[in-house]
Amino acid sequence: MVSDDLKNQGYDKEAEYFKRQEKEALEKIRQKKAADEAAKPADKPAE
Repeated sequence: MVSDDLKNQGYDKEAEYFKRQEKEALEKIRQKKAADEAAKPADKPAE
């Protein structure tokens, strides 16, 4: 019984770890995209 609880907790911790890693990776991508958009010259005049 106890080993089943530890297994489930281990899987929960693993899922939590990968979810956090994915969230950090997405945030880096968003920051890079925002920086690229800010660095892009404004070729088109505002309408």
